[in-house]
Amino acid sequence: MRKDLSRAFDDLKSAVISANFLILDLLAMKKLIKEGKVNIVKSEIARVISAAQSAEKGEA
Repeated sequence: MRKDLSRAFDDLKSAVISANFLILDLLAMKKLIKEGKVNIVKSEIARVISAAQSAEKGEA
């Protein structure tokens, strides 16, 4: 049960991250945000996620 819940939560996190990346791409396509800024934000999101995952593994 706990593994299923954990897997579902991981899937939800992935979906939210993907949606955020798509929104950033859409804003860049509409020229509301410069492409370079979008790439910076995406890399920062990836960095924070990586740090959080490393911390999660360290706690386990």
